Amino acid sequence: KTLTANTGLLGLTFVYVPAGNVRIIATKENRQGYEDITVTESTAVQVYLSYQGYIGDIRWHLSSDGRLTLTGNGDSILPAFPEGDAPWDDLPITISDIYINDCIVADNAFAGKENIDTVHLQSNAVLGANVFKGCPELYNVYLHENTVVGESAFEGCEKLAYISFPQGSCALGKRAFANCTALDDIHISCPDLSVGESAFEGCTTLAAVYTKYMDTWMSIRFANETANPLYYAGKLYVKGNLLTTLSTGDPIGDYTFVGCTSLTEIEFDEKLTSIGKA
Repeated sequence: KTLTANTGLLGLTFVYVPAGNVRIIATKENRQGYEDITVTESTAVQVYLSYQGYIGDIRWHLSSDGRLTLTGNGDSILPAFPEGDAPWDDLPITISDIYINDCIVADNAFAGKENIDTVHLQSNAVLGANVFKGCPELYNVYLHENTVVGESAFEGCEKLAYISFPQGSCALGKRAFANCTALDDIHISCPDLSVGESAFEGCTTLAAVYTKYMDTWMSIRFANETANPLYYAGKLYVKGNLLTTLSTGDPIGDYTFVGCTSLTEIEFDEKLTSIGKA
C-alpha cells in the first residue's frame, strides 16, 4: 500500500495508516520524501521522512536524522546556491552531517552554514575554495582516499577538533585548515599527501601529530613551515610512540620535521642523498 501526501504535507509528523506494509510518500516538485513502515493494525503513526532528488546528475538524499548525502559520477559539480535556493533549504530537517561522494563541490557552497557538525569526504570528493569556511559548529572532518580539499575550504572553523586523513592519496590546498583554533591532534596515515602553503597556519592549539609509519610521514610534501602541523604541535608520534630519535638514509623533504621539538637526535647513514629546507 502507498499513501501519497500532497505538497502541503512535506512537514507532516503523524498520519493514519491501514494495517500492512506501507510506504508513506510526500512529493514536491522533483523532490520526494518517504518512509517504509509495517503496522499490525490500523493506527496513527509518527512519520520520519527522508527526502531525495537530483541536481544535474548528482543524487542527493536527506534523512530524517539530518544526514545529507551527495553522490555524483566523478565529474558532477554541485553549485553554490544563493541563500534559500538549495533544494533542501525549505525542508523540515536541519542538516548536521554531510557525506560527499564522487563529485565536485563549487566554491563557497556551504560557507558559514550553521548546524553542520560533521563532514565525510568519501572517495573522489573534490572541494572548491571556501566550501565550509567559517562553519561555526563543524567539529569533525573525515577525509577518504582520492580527496582534494581546496583553498581555505575549512578555514576559520573554530570548533573543528578532529581530522582523519585517508589511506589513499589526498591533497590539501593553501590555508585549507588555517585558523581552526580548536584542533588538538591530527592522525595521518596517507601515503600520498601534498599540503599547500599555510594549510595549518594559526592552529595554535595543536598538541600532537600521529602517524603509523615513518616512511609515510617522510613522503608528505609540505609547501612551507605552517603547512606542517608539527610547526605548532611539536610532538610526532609513530605507532603510538613519541619520536625522539631518528636514524635514516632516506631523503628528507622540505619542512618534514619543522617545529618537531620532540626529536632530539638524528643519525644519517651513507645512503642519504638530500635534505630539504628547514
